[in-house]
Amino acid sequence: MTKIEIIKAKISITDILSHFNININNANWIACICPEHTDKHPSMKVDTLHNRVHCFSCGFSGDVIDVVVKIKQCNKREAIIYIDKAFKLGLGGDFTIEEKQELAKIERLMAYKKNKERKKQEFLEQCFKDIITKLRFCESVIKDIGIKKGEYRGNWGEKWSDMYFDYLKQSIYLDWLYYTLCGFDTKENQWTYTYGDNGTNVLKKIYKGEIKI
Repeated sequence: MTKIEIIKAKISITDILSHFNININNANWIACICPEHTDKHPSMKVDTLHNRVHCFSCGFSGDVIDVVVKIKQCNKREAIIYIDKAFKLGLGGDFTIEEKQELAKIERLMAYKKNKERKKQEFLEQCFKDIITKLRFCESVIKDIGIKKGEYRGNWGEKWSDMYFDYLKQSIYLDWLYYTLCGFDTKENQWTYTYGDNGTNVLKKIYKGEIKI
């Protein structure tokens, strides 16, 4: 067995949380352990059956090693050494070639997921920023039209109104996309009937240019 397998077999999720003085309530909930996540109410579920935790607010999910990585802000290798010393497992600091390869694979996967999450967040933030900018511009124009009715007649009012509601529609669409990515129920939303309720799949289509916003 590798060090990772031994740790997962011997150390429970409750053991590691107790080690960090994190109290689990009667319904197996705790405040999220992510340092960057402000969590006033317990939003992380402790799954004792599968020896994992999952936060329903920020989406973080992991095992005993992942918990140490998050709390100590270290990598997997450092987390394994920390657990070994803290629980006196006697695993030692040397890693076999197989363990090094496994750790390297895990680190690459984590880096990929982190980069993907960062790009997704940047994309959403830019979308919201662009939409808000356009909405404010259209709002100011429509307000100006309302004040100067004598100067703006005919098709001008209709033209700007159409633009405004088009941007408003895009804004509502982005709200829906954000909520689907966060895992909220959007079954009654009009966009769900068109694109489904999986925001990740929609995001992929946007990246590929299959969906225009």
